[in-house]
Amino acid sequence: MKLIIAILILIVSDAMARNIDLEGKTKMMMDAIESCKASTGASDLEIIHLMMHKQLETKEGKCMSNCFYETIGMLKDGKLNKEGVFAWGNSMGAPKEIISKITEECEEITDPDICESGMKIGNCLEKATMKHALNFD
Repeated sequence: MKLIIAILILIVSDAMARNIDLEGKTKMMMDAIESCKASTGASDLEIIHLMMHKQLETKEGKCMSNCFYETIGMLKDGKLNKEGVFAWGNSMGAPKEIISKITEECEEITDPDICESGMKIGNCLEKATMKHALNFD
């Protein structure tokens, strides 16, 4: 748990350096993590992997990823929620053109298993934001 707190401190520090108020966003992320951990049975290590953008291997970790992205509004029913991605990107000051490119890159990803789908879309969002030099943390 200490490592999770350290990671969140880094996220907040980054936000402060970019002059973005993340008090509410940080609380929302912590609430999502706690709720998703409880509902999926994910371990602390899987939470750390999610926050550090590492590949999740277990069913619990993949379901936690899906739960997390759904809870923060970027996914809905295992599919990309464009409105949620735009809302998140806008709150971080990202240009709409870049957010459009990111959603285009990830909107067609699906999988019959909702946990797999959520993890795949989450991975795509991570890669696309890095490709376009954005950070949705």
